[in-house]
Amino acid sequence: MSGRPGRGRGRTRAVKAVETSAEWHAVLALALTCADDADRGAMDCADAEARRAILSNRMNTASTGLFDRRAGAAIADVAKAWVRIARAFARRETPQGLRRDMAAMVADGATFLDLQLHRLATADFERAHHGRPEVYG
Repeated sequence: MSGRPGRGRGRTRAVKAVETSAEWHAVLALALTCADDADRGAMDCADAEARRAILSNRMNTASTGLFDRRAGAAIADVAKAWVRIARAFARRETPQGLRRDMAAMVADGATFLDLQLHRLATADFERAHHGRPEVYG
């Protein structure tokens, strides 16, 4: 074992940052699943706990830059607030009762942000295909 701290032990894999639309869609879907788990009171099962831990790791690397650049200040502010709420929801130390109470807020925010991502994608598609009637049939 080397003399430097953190060396010689098993390495943990770095969690990929949440930056692209596809990564955001995946995180939002995971958040909806975790919120459903909490709402049903299923957070004690191993699968639900694993999903919560993954959500926690993903939320710690979430960047709202996509929303900052493309969605405007109001949506970016919502995204930043939702990230903070989702972090608190997914934190290991958060009591189950509080997590259950937060489930609706997490789910509603995830649904709203997913809708915004779909709107951005639709606008991109329309902009890319403007003036091309063959695309629209």
